[in-house]
Amino acid sequence: MSYRKIAYEHIADPRIKEIFHRADLYIGDAYSMLFLPYKGWRSGGGCDYTIVLTLLCVVDGIATDIYPKRSAAKKQEKRFKRLLRDKLLWGPLDKGWMERAEAGHH
Repeated sequence: MSYRKIAYEHIADPRIKEIFHRADLYIGDAYSMLFLPYKGWRSGGGCDYTIVLTLLCVVDGIATDIYPKRSAAKKQEKRFKRLLRDKLLWGPLDKGWMERAEAGHH
């Protein structure tokens, strides 16, 4: 399956549009890293840490400028956690997932 770009062309605010454009570039790169050949730990890894760091940076950027608004949560850490709690897809407890509220504290 090929990477599908984020649909942000409909956004009127140029500042918000630019945020989504940059997020799309980062996510596209992270997607491409999933297909790099793994050569073993001495020759380079599978980019797992880089992919996670990239995706967390995108989430942090969205929590900074898009959701939730600063009026809803003043501190960046609280906005970041709220975005994850409110928008991240979450699995059921009987399948091994922890409570959403508990995960937000870690």
